[in-house]
Amino acid sequence: MGQTLGKAQIELDAFPFINLPASLVLDLRQAVYDVAEGYGLTLIEVKEIVCISLREYLHIPESKIDEYTQALFDLFNANGPLDTKESLIDSFEFLATICIVSGMRLDEKINFIFDLFDFSDAGQLTANELTLAFRASAAGAMKLS
Repeated sequence: MGQTLGKAQIELDAFPFINLPASLVLDLRQAVYDVAEGYGLTLIEVKEIVCISLREYLHIPESKIDEYTQALFDLFNANGPLDTKESLIDSFEFLATICIVSGMRLDEKINFIFDLFDFSDAGQLTANELTLAFRASAAGAMKLS
């Protein structure tokens, strides 16, 4: 029977992106910084980001890259418009969520999210930055379950 409370049911489309090693999560963040033109990510940008940082690790064949990235994009675009050409997903929500479900140690996850939301580079989070970090993390986690 087992415990039912406290166990998240992860969407099948998210499985390839679960338990990524810390080095790949850092590569993913760098790819977002290199590719994205703003704080929102288009489907085309997500495809490029996955190709740059994760394709080799995930062993995604060229013929399946569109399928994988579309599924990942759709998970994070759960409440957005159905036309993915006009849709954007939140890059902070995307990165924070991938971090949360990664194989990083807890202290690495905390440091990653802290650095991600420390917009002022002050070495501390303001109340607004902390609120944004919690909201983005919770919203993204909900979309994967």
